[in-house]
Amino acid sequence: MSISERNELVLEYLWCIDCVIRQNYALVQAARLDRDDVYQSLALRLIRAVELYKPGAKGLKGYIFSQLKYELLSCKSSKV
Repeated sequence: MSISERNELVLEYLWCIDCVIRQNYALVQAARLDRDDVYQSLALRLIRAVELYKPGAKGLKGYIFSQLKYELLSCKSSKV
């Protein structure tokens, strides 16, 4: 996959980041995470997920959501 193809897919699925943050906002607040930091971490994970995706049983959207949720759970507060 070329970089331009990857970038197109990342732009197409960028909405998934907001969706995951919205679904888990209570967790973000409870862990005292900065929303912008979380968004940046998830954006990097989205790029990586698009690059590493191998077509199979799970579609690209499902793979992206599982990767973003995993990344969210591994975010740590910078305010400790």
